[in-house]
Amino acid sequence: MHLRGLRAMDWMAGKKDWREFYRFKDRLGPGTDYYAAMLDDPDTVEAMLKLPPAKPGAPALRDWNWLRETLTQMTEVIAASGGAKVKLPRPESEVERRRSERSRRVSRHNAAALTRNSTPSFTTKKAPRGRIR
Repeated sequence: MHLRGLRAMDWMAGKKDWREFYRFKDRLGPGTDYYAAMLDDPDTVEAMLKLPPAKPGAPALRDWNWLRETLTQMTEVIAASGGAKVKLPRPESEVERRRSERSRRVSRHNAAALTRNSTPSFTTKKAPRGRIR
């Protein structure tokens, strides 16, 4: 098996330190033999069943690729052709999360200002009068 320029046989033959593989193994995701074996291991399954169920939401950015994006777009197009408005979740980067949080804060600030029957604080400053130097 070759993955990211690494050969599993290098560890089997003793050419590489097993501690390196132990740090690397968690990055082996869906589609690898390691991942499939982990999900078939009875001890791992028992440990996973003890965890609380995952909350539905956006998929992880590390698991997103062109195939998942294409399938998501196709699903949305098929749903739209049937008259349904469907917007499936997509992963968000940290930049997108911060932008949306900043936008929500500004919206809350503006809504609070409107409920007080006043203008938002960032528009209350008057422009200076007189000549501009």
